[in-house]
Amino acid sequence: MTRDSKEQARSTALALIGQYESDAEVIAIMRAAEYADDGDVEALASWDDIL
Repeated sequence: MTRDSKEQARSTALALIGQYESDAEVIAIMRAAEYADDGDVEALASWDDIL
């Protein structure tokens, strides 16, 4: 994971927390599951980094 991708994952995680508070982790898991279901491995990896 590059520095830029770490910063992007952190930024996304903080945005989720800001928007969804205690439900942020559940929302992130649901989004990751959607990408997994679609077979989008690259997007799934990004959400794994966020989690």
